[in-house]
Amino acid sequence: MKIIILGAGQVGGTLAENLVGENNDITVVDTNQGSSAHPAG
Repeated sequence: MKIIILGAGQVGGTLAENLVGENNDITVVDTNQGSSAHPAG
């Protein structure tokens, strides 16, 4: 499944971590560059 998560904060990051283990195609979008500097996984 293709999933877009808006926001890479605590909730968005946790959601992405949980969904990536289920063989999903995840895209995380955030306006704060610091949030994407350390992607999960």
